[in-house]
Amino acid sequence: MAKLNLGPSEPSENKDPLNAPSASSNNTSSTSYWTLDSDVGTLGSTGNNNHIRIGLVPFSDRLRDNKQDKPFNLVSLGSKAPIRIPLAGAIYRPGHLDNEIDMERICPRDGLFTKLLVLITSAISHGAARMAIRQTWMHYGFRRDVGMAFVLGHGKDNKQNKVLDDEDFMYRDLIRGHFVDSYNNLTLKTMSSLEWAHRHCRRARYVLKTDDDMFVNFPKLLSFLDKLKANRTIYGRRADYWKPVRNRWSKYYISIDQYAEKVYPAFTTGPAYLLTGDIVGDLLNRSLRTPFLKLEDVFMTGIVAESLAIKRVNVREIANIRVDLDACRIRDKITVHMVSPNEQFEAWMKLLDDSIKCKNGYMLRNSN
Repeated sequence: MAKLNLGPSEPSENKDPLNAPSASSNNTSSTSYWTLDSDVGTLGSTGNNNHIRIGLVPFSDRLRDNKQDKPFNLVSLGSKAPIRIPLAGAIYRPGHLDNEIDMERICPRDGLFTKLLVLITSAISHGAARMAIRQTWMHYGFRRDVGMAFVLGHGKDNKQNKVLDDEDFMYRDLIRGHFVDSYNNLTLKTMSSLEWAHRHCRRARYVLKTDDDMFVNFPKLLSFLDKLKANRTIYGRRADYWKPVRNRWSKYYISIDQYAEKVYPAFTTGPAYLLTGDIVGDLLNRSLRTPFLKLEDVFMTGIVAESLAIKRVNVREIANIRVDLDACRIRDKITVHMVSPNEQFEAWMKLLDDSIKCKNGYMLRNSN
């Protein structure tokens, strides 16, 4: 029976996630760390063929540009062969690119004065979304107690990476991890976010993980933070009793081999969730020792958080759904999902318009 080389199968005894071995510490081969490729799918049986289609791309310091490289391996398993899902720590390569990020602006003195660190997960092709955010609600990043940055992986070719290099040189707000930027690597992107926060901003009181198609109502968010007193908590749109999608054609498909339970543990949905700063290191450390799952919100705020007895609290105002961009609806929410770059400006102007008066999410009759 063929075996899959997925890197180390046992967790390290080192309890500090930042001291995990690098890709070259014990083995000079470029196949020590692996990541799921976005074009192939997930680990799981393909049915009666008794084969598994696995999208694996080896990490290396230089991206390979060989057109003959195959994006997947076809491995015969046999009808009863169990599929061993690797620990996330066997897939995740720690560290970030040594780029132009402005530490003094984003998180000076390890977050000593930082109330809130906002890490915005983005895709390489979403340059317009990043620019719209910089020109709207990212203005709050100029506050001394707020830090903001975008989190990405690396491109699949030198052209994509050159675009990111140029953008980062200009704005100095890109955190770039050692993984291919793709949908199936969102879990690695969240792990990279937590590692950066733990390494560079561990004194921050709160960390907001959000996406680049979210509008964030910062006045309401800061007011919400002022009322919080709890520790070891994740705040967001809590999802209870959600079942794994077993339809292999869905992008949310999870095989029984990957997750055998009938329902997921309670988790907060991925477009936006807020972490108390005291759990960032614990989440990262435990995630390295947890079987990999591509659904980052289920993995991090559900499975990993549950194993650490971290509370997940539902917050109605964190609207990880699309809502009408009515001025009063916007002001009633902390976050709004599925906002295009052009709509970021629309929502921003409505948020700042003092002529519109609202109460409980509705416009008062005497408002124009």
